[in-house]
Amino acid sequence: MKNLLKCLVYCISVVFAFLFIFRMIAWVKEEKLVVSQSSETQTVPQYDILQQMFLNVTEKITVTDIKRTIEENHLFYAVREYNDYSPEVRRYESYIIAYKKDVAKHFHGMPGDYFEIEFAMPDGNPIYACYYSSAVHDYKKNFEAEYYLVKAHNGNLGYYGHNADFGGHFAGAREVVNFVPFATAEEALANVLNNAK
Repeated sequence: MKNLLKCLVYCISVVFAFLFIFRMIAWVKEEKLVVSQSSETQTVPQYDILQQMFLNVTEKITVTDIKRTIEENHLFYAVREYNDYSPEVRRYESYIIAYKKDVAKHFHGMPGDYFEIEFAMPDGNPIYACYYSSAVHDYKKNFEAEYYLVKAHNGNLGYYGHNADFGGHFAGAREVVNFVPFATAEEALANVLNNAK
């Protein structure tokens, strides 16, 4: 009887030892699996400040948000007041934000990228945003990602890619203008970045 009890204890110990070893092996495999999954890298687009400002535009963005971003990133900007955006918006302010002072002041006459956002007056609601990229320094081509938050005179509402070819006539009529609708800000911006290379 005593030998039987010893044998039983020995068998139970062996079973527990096997279970413990089996569980440790499974845990190590699980740990390796987690490590291998987390070490895989994904390509995430890198955006500069002006591009990120375009991506951050929502119906809730305010002039205060824009001014804070300008100050935190030491950007240059100019503010202009305009009339007649659409039948619903009679007056609005346009903020032109750039890395260079001259681009912010004379945004259509200087090489360089900029971000533009327009707010209806006097309520301050955002109505339009644009990320502009100057592809070449002779002003013949430019590419824009646009976001119409309020329907404009041209009928646009939502995200658009705006590719313009001035054909060497900067002050004259554009020879080719394509407004291409996009579902998201990221798609409209990707259109600009891919075409401006």
